[in-house]
Amino acid sequence: MSENLLSGLDLPVLPLLKEFTRFRLRCIGVLLKKHRFHFRTSQKRFLVKLLESYQEKDLRANLVLSGKGAERNILLLNYLDYSVYSRSAGHMAAVNDLRDGKLRSWESIDRLRFFVYWNDKVRVDVDLHAGYTDLFGSRHSVGWNANFKDRGVVFSGDITHSDAAEYIDVDLNARIDKVNANIHLYAGRPDFSKIETCYVGMMAVPEGNANGRESALYSEGNCFFRHNLQQTCETVNYGYIDVQHRCLVFDGTPQDRDRWYEGTEHRRGKPSS
Repeated sequence: MSENLLSGLDLPVLPLLKEFTRFRLRCIGVLLKKHRFHFRTSQKRFLVKLLESYQEKDLRANLVLSGKGAERNILLLNYLDYSVYSRSAGHMAAVNDLRDGKLRSWESIDRLRFFVYWNDKVRVDVDLHAGYTDLFGSRHSVGWNANFKDRGVVFSGDITHSDAAEYIDVDLNARIDKVNANIHLYAGRPDFSKIETCYVGMMAVPEGNANGRESALYSEGNCFFRHNLQQTCETVNYGYIDVQHRCLVFDGTPQDRDRWYEGTEHRRGKPSS
């Protein structure tokens, strides 16, 4: 069915459909125009299943990249009869939030906060790091064993006890290419899934709270997403923020502890190959 759906296209759509949600939405728009704004039932089912093959947080983070993009995606999802063919409550909730205007556009903010929170009856220490490249190709990093502030990226500081959080603020107007975020469980539990409470999220930092100054860690109105961290590993390459295009690409790949401590992983400032 997918081959029939894609037949006759001059664009290399299929490889992009296998990529990130942002590209999938764009390519479905191309397909919709080719099919004169009408999909058959089997095509709708296939495309909705395709959108739900990635995690709900990926869909939620990429549905609203701009105000116009949000309007376009609402129309696109209506053409797919998404509410009829969705089989995932989490993905459907993200689409409903888009329709209800609860998802914020990246174009309306200047500073983004990526955070991790944890709590446990035993002492747990989670570390957050970011490696990134500037527009000239030079690599930089922030974290407990690196700078706390450098070129528009600010680290909150190292916290070594439970019921705590670390965050990294990214200036979306800085001359930065991509910011690669890593999370490492330093001590307390054998892997993230064993921590009683551990979640990550991304939110807009309110105007006036620049350079790492305090603002509410988790504000429902400012938060793009929040979800539990449950991987059975100690270190995870969470994903990267494409600053110039204002989008988030999830990875979730576990990393080797020894390689991480060599500094080759969390400092490289580029997505995993």
